[in-house]
Amino acid sequence: MPPDKTGRRRKPFISPEQFNLLVDFVQEPYSTMIFAAAWTGLRVSELIGLKWRCIHADSITIEERFCRGDWSVPKTQASAATIGVSPEVIARILRLKNLTVEVRAGRAIRKYKLVKSDDPDALVFQSVKDGKPMNDQNMLKRHIQPAARKLGLPFVNWRCLRTSHATWLVQAGADPKSVQGQMRHSRIATTMNHLRSMCSCCAAASDREAVGVRECIAIKTCHTVVTINRGFECLKLETNRIESVR
Repeated sequence: MPPDKTGRRRKPFISPEQFNLLVDFVQEPYSTMIFAAAWTGLRVSELIGLKWRCIHADSITIEERFCRGDWSVPKTQASAATIGVSPEVIARILRLKNLTVEVRAGRAIRKYKLVKSDDPDALVFQSVKDGKPMNDQNMLKRHIQPAARKLGLPFVNWRCLRTSHATWLVQAGADPKSVQGQMRHSRIATTMNHLRSMCSCCAAASDREAVGVRECIAIKTCHTVVTINRGFECLKLETNRIESVR
């Protein structure tokens, strides 16, 4: 085979500042999904397959995954694990139980609870209308990418959020073995391939600014800007509902 002349492509990732803007610009429950994806490193199929029994006080257990109609075990044996997560992530996920979203249907406005059931075997992230498992591509194309493009981030996808999680860990001074455990890679070589694909400026900054980066990637939890039917509107979040500000 002839040698590859294209070189190794850098895996895209977003900065914490860009991520905070994106979270504010996407509607619930998709805002919390991308929040959890970037701050835990879970794959989207694992997020969709999360059940309430998997959510603990300071950790999340990955037992199953759901991808476009099919339930299956996690991707690898290493992927089926319990990982520690920030309390802010757990708090944001639990917050979904108290939220109601308003969706326009023609001239009518319908209200849906984001969590229809919080039984141990019920899904954490439920489709807005009927509580069924979500479709990763529908969420991406209808809700996340339109918001990302408006913010000048056309490269954002589910893989980018997972890559960003690993990148932030390195920027904060984490060693490769710790990154491997959090990303649940079966081989350290997979982790090292990711680290080598980071842009040079990011890799250099990780050595010089580990302390500063920890302050930079502060987690935001409450304010949300919600889109309805693909249109962007400014909304106000209250204790147990989301309503339009006109």
